Amino acid sequence: MSNRAETINVPLNDFTATFMGIARDNLPATEALTGNYFYMANRDPNVNPRPGVYTSAPFPSAPVPGRFVEDILRSNNHYDSLETGRYDLNAVLIKTKQKVLNAKAASAGGLQAVDMPDPAGVLTSRQWLKEHAFAGTNRRLVEFSLREFLCTPIEMAADAGGADDVVGPDIDRLPGGDNSKYMSNCRSCHTILDSFRPAYSEWTFGNNFPKHVNFTDDIADDDDEDVEMGMKKDDRYPAVSFKYNKEADKDPTKVIYPDGRRTVDSKWVNHALTGSNKVNFQFPDDRAAGTGVNSFGALLASSPKFSKCMAERAFRQVCKRDAGSTDAALINSAALKFSNNKSYNLKVLFQNIVVGDQCLGEAN
Repeated sequence: MSNRAETINVPLNDFTATFMGIARDNLPATEALTGNYFYMANRDPNVNPRPGVYTSAPFPSAPVPGRFVEDILRSNNHYDSLETGRYDLNAVLIKTKQKVLNAKAASAGGLQAVDMPDPAGVLTSRQWLKEHAFAGTNRRLVEFSLREFLCTPIEMAADAGGADDVVGPDIDRLPGGDNSKYMSNCRSCHTILDSFRPAYSEWTFGNNFPKHVNFTDDIADDDDEDVEMGMKKDDRYPAVSFKYNKEADKDPTKVIYPDGRRTVDSKWVNHALTGSNKVNFQFPDDRAAGTGVNSFGALLASSPKFSKCMAERAFRQVCKRDAGSTDAALINSAALKFSNNKSYNLKVLFQNIVVGDQCLGEAN
């Protein structure tokens, strides 16, 4: 879930460590999309990583690199060292408030780790932004949010009847000179992608760290974001990353569709409340709009599809195969118990999956 290739063959990182910590500490899994924390290693034997479990010092610790700027925000050194050293993650992981890099040249004391302005669990983790906010248009952040947490590829969320008032100026309404192609194919995906995309309008990733408009200087060209400390901001709306209105900003006379929606802030609208998506996602009607990543994460967590998706993922891990139609009863039952009383306990989810006949029978 932490990477674009959807492979387990990636190093330990802040995304995966946070899911481990949430499971270990019996925290609601929905907080993975909204919480103002992540998990790193406890480096001080005088700090208790698990009050109530450990009662006296010295407490479990891992003497690995732990500088917030160099080892966590600008590299994966901290987690690489944890993995290389084969530390007991169950013992040493500790919940820590989310931080972001203040890379402004005029900041006192140079580069600093400061409080995250819009914390949203793994959705604002370095690993997630590294995978999906690098270059591009940030649409990938929406696509993979639906894919990883609601188990819904964008082609399944596409809505041919969706309104196109949110589609950006960089999308051609006459691909190949044919508007019908846009209406039947392009619009159906972009009515979803572009409606949610403003949630991430303050973010990009470059030069090995997540960049936020509040904590970076404006630079002349977005092509330089991977080598400079700053980020290119929108010419007219400096609280928005340049990538959102790039075509309209660079040369308004050559913009693909001048009447396309310009992103002016981080307010998003929910175009998945109608049509097939009303049944598919079952988002609450009162979540028709929001501002920023945290509210977008809360939207994802509000869908029954989140519980079902986590149940399907647990099934795949335990039973070593994808759930099929004959497994629907187990998946639905486990998802319901997972969300019961809003507990969203990952341990309970796995326990309910592992005792199902679908897995026990195959094991036997």
